[in-house]
Amino acid sequence: MIQVNMRGFSKVLSAVVVLAMMTGSAHAGQDPEPTYPPEGTWLAFATQGNVKRPFMDTYASLQNQHGLRGTVVCTLAQGRILLPLGPQGALISVTGTQTGQGSWMRVEKNVYAFTAWRILTDPEGKGVGWVRFWGEIKPDAPDHFLGEINAAFYTLDFVALPIPPVPVPTEGWRVAVQGQ
Repeated sequence: MIQVNMRGFSKVLSAVVVLAMMTGSAHAGQDPEPTYPPEGTWLAFATQGNVKRPFMDTYASLQNQHGLRGTVVCTLAQGRILLPLGPQGALISVTGTQTGQGSWMRVEKNVYAFTAWRILTDPEGKGVGWVRFWGEIKPDAPDHFLGEINAAFYTLDFVALPIPPVPVPTEGWRVAVQGQ
């Protein structure tokens, strides 16, 4: 029969627990950069050359996924552009819906990838295609991010139009609660 020295076993177990706690603390102390989750609403600009296009994004985490993944709602005032979405690929004037919806996820510390979709409409308001926006935001402070956005255009059947995406730098500031 094997006898267990409970007092000795307890001391060894305590030492293992203390060592594990110290090791965990050492790892946490080695990364001085704070984590800045994207949750909240942001006022931002996408800058193409000398043109700054304002937009707003709201990031929300999925339940039990705080800081890891969630949904994004974006608002962008978009002018009309010509795209080959008419009959037999004819160019027509289109605009995107004011609001787009999508998802985001953490890809590494303080780097969050997103994808959002909008409906493209003709001058009469009829849906004629889709635009997909994707990129990353990289919060570098509690209330500021730098990032990049791309866009791709599609028919209503999700056939990609032959327009190469151009990465556009972005910068945003978190909306803070303010008094009157």
